[in-house]
Amino acid sequence: MGAAKVYFPSNTFYKDFYIDLEKGKDTVKIHDNSVAAHRNFTISFDVSILSSEDRKHLLIARLYSKNKPRHSRTYKRDGSFTTRTRTFGTYTLARDSVPPTIKARNFKEKQWLSNYSYLSLEIADDLSGVKTYNATLNGEWILMEYEPKTKTLTYNFDDKILNKTECNLKVVVVDNVGNTSTFKSTFFRK
Repeated sequence: MGAAKVYFPSNTFYKDFYIDLEKGKDTVKIHDNSVAAHRNFTISFDVSILSSEDRKHLLIARLYSKNKPRHSRTYKRDGSFTTRTRTFGTYTLARDSVPPTIKARNFKEKQWLSNYSYLSLEIADDLSGVKTYNATLNGEWILMEYEPKTKTLTYNFDDKILNKTECNLKVVVVDNVGNTSTFKSTFFRK
């Protein structure tokens, strides 16, 4: 990995101070949380020496307690990755090769759901976060509502008249670096 660059536009801070910047082997530490930023500043990592396959699952992450990475929205352009933030801390490039998880919350495979008013699934991604999701029922697209606070996808049966007793649900979830998970389930409903 090449150099990291930090850019602070004018009026980023409320007052003048001496900023502490520290470049590690694969990190950049930017001050601490004792100073508030008024505007976003930019952090860029040079990844031009990495192959496109190596870059595919990389993202910029802020290291929290015990050096656990947390995704920072990453813009990938040419040979650099960039993020914009107001939060000081230690930033690095992190690899996310784990696909999102999808779990049924209120039903089981081959279950009769005639008395149910909705389907509920839990979707989560450990590092980069959920980017998109798509759901079909018997091959037709359905609207599922996503609640990020509870990581829940919900489908209301009132949205569509089901003309088959056997129903095949398919949900595809993609995270912010392109890892994909597919959930398939069959249930019955009259």
